[in-house]
Amino acid sequence: MLIGTVGAKAQVASMADLFGKYKFTADVEVTDAGKASEAHFVKDGEVVITKDAAKIFEAQITGFAVNNATEAMKVSNINTETCKFQVKNPSGNSYGAMGGLYYSDINGTYPFGETQIESLVFVYDPKTKAMTCNDFSLVGNCNYEASTCEIFAKYTNVRLTLIEAETINIPDISGDWKVTGAGDYGTMEGSVLPDNYMLTLVQDGSAEAYKATVTIEGISPFTLDATFDGNTLAIPFDNVLIDEAKAYYLADLNGNLTGKFTFTYSSEKAMPSGSALVIITKAGEEPATVQWWMNGSAKKQTDAPEFSWAGKFKMTVADMLDFTEGADPFPAESDFEITYYDAIDAYYLTSIVGCNVGNVNNGGLKLTISDEDPTVAEISLTGPYGAAYLKSSDDNTVWYKMVDANGGQTPLTLKRNDDGTFTLSNFFIFKGAYGVENTPVAGMQDITISTVAPVELTWDGAYQATATVTKYVDGDYPETFPIVIEPAGDYGQFITTFITEDANAANYGGIRFTPSEEDADKAEMATDKYVKTVEPGAKYWKIYDMNGSTSPLSITRNADGTLSIASFSLFEITYDSNWNEVKKCLALYENVTATKSSTGIDHIAVSDKAQGVKMYDLQGRCLSGKALNGGMKNRIVIVKTADGAKKMIAQ
Repeated sequence: MLIGTVGAKAQVASMADLFGKYKFTADVEVTDAGKASEAHFVKDGEVVITKDAAKIFEAQITGFAVNNATEAMKVSNINTETCKFQVKNPSGNSYGAMGGLYYSDINGTYPFGETQIESLVFVYDPKTKAMTCNDFSLVGNCNYEASTCEIFAKYTNVRLTLIEAETINIPDISGDWKVTGAGDYGTMEGSVLPDNYMLTLVQDGSAEAYKATVTIEGISPFTLDATFDGNTLAIPFDNVLIDEAKAYYLADLNGNLTGKFTFTYSSEKAMPSGSALVIITKAGEEPATVQWWMNGSAKKQTDAPEFSWAGKFKMTVADMLDFTEGADPFPAESDFEITYYDAIDAYYLTSIVGCNVGNVNNGGLKLTISDEDPTVAEISLTGPYGAAYLKSSDDNTVWYKMVDANGGQTPLTLKRNDDGTFTLSNFFIFKGAYGVENTPVAGMQDITISTVAPVELTWDGAYQATATVTKYVDGDYPETFPIVIEPAGDYGQFITTFITEDANAANYGGIRFTPSEEDADKAEMATDKYVKTVEPGAKYWKIYDMNGSTSPLSITRNADGTLSIASFSLFEITYDSNWNEVKKCLALYENVTATKSSTGIDHIAVSDKAQGVKMYDLQGRCLSGKALNGGMKNRIVIVKTADGAKKMIAQ
């Protein structure tokens, strides 16, 4: 802990100095509406302030105001000069204080309306660390359409008294760290400075003091004093000029020349960014921002490669116990996915037994790699909400969670084997109302996890498309229609069937199909293309984009393998006496989704052409010799046998 000798305020240099267990007391006035929930309201209890489990915020608070809180409150800012810190959004991700109860001001203002609910502001005594909090209320029965709610309880005279301070081990973070911004606003678009910089940290006489050298390409390195309390690395600045010729100064996001940029310690390899580093120039009449780095992280630089636990695997349960006799089944074989979060250098279990535990547990269940054996990791069964939740019923009345083989919360052991498989310790699944999941559902024993061979996705194949069709001219315009995408050939890739097979011949080989080079699940198809010959030489159907212009149609491959195709217009094309096109919009196609045919298109090797088997192109011309062996490879052909005709891809 940082204990100063230059005044009381120095005893609290950061949130870490306030970590500990506190006695919570408050005057609580319960209304008639809140009587049924009165047992959940805390008037006298224990609160814990500690490091944010997600390693993003400055701290988290549990045990405050209610029992069985849905999630911890997050501390977003501390001001050691005024001895205050705040929780900007006490209801978290709109889950509330607990199921159906939300924080509001003392007047019970509807918490999700246009009126901004004030933060919970804690004022502390730097000597005793005793705290007070502003008055607030808990509201329920929220009517989202009418923007109304009812006050269940009012909290006044809220106080926290320190029981026991948390002992903090301060690691050595000396070394080179690469800092990057993240997200759409991680750095300033078009900046002359790079999107990353190097931060070199060297201890300066104690575990809490550092010299921080910042190296930015295009600027001479500069060194600042820094402090580290085991939770937050803070690098303050005050009117720091870093490039005299260009008049570059350090600043905060508001342009102030006095402030600090910070990082939250996550592990020995990563520190998510807190307050951003900003550089401004005072060379012009008005200060102007040059670059900022925010929402990213600092990553420790190392030359040593390491094993990655992340990936999508297959979990097989050899011995599964079903306590519901099939009424509440879980799969014996399912996806098992581990996700690596780069910003915090942490692995989380995000999918198991067919459940997206990443969504239910605010990012997943933490994986902790053993310090003694790097082939062993533990999977937390507590999670951010006190349990390892799998899913809930549609009405949220029933919740499912994992427990260990003894019904407790001892972490599961994941062991990496020499053959590349993993072994997972046994666990059980229980269900019940939120917080009281005591009914056994299933037991998972003898569990093996194996790697899944990567699936090479291709666009080619036969699809069945459906669409919402808005008619502008009466007629028969199909709401369900076929699409055929041929394999890529020497001249690119083409769609040979779109609404009808005429798309091939009418466009001299099909409609060009162009996969994206940047995104494997994106593609485009050309427009201003024929899709049906209504009357040869006189009347045709053509497709354009939804505005009737020739912009290409975007195609997205979804996670389930279906294709989403941008809305398009269907036009009728006729000709005047001078053979000029006369266009008339017939219909608008929206919500276009294409599903790959379950059978797909079979392949046939041209060398397999047996007696009695004839091949034709889509115009009905018989193929043989060079036309078959050369020109039709990787193209769709019609194969006729004594059993009938079918489309196949020649190889």
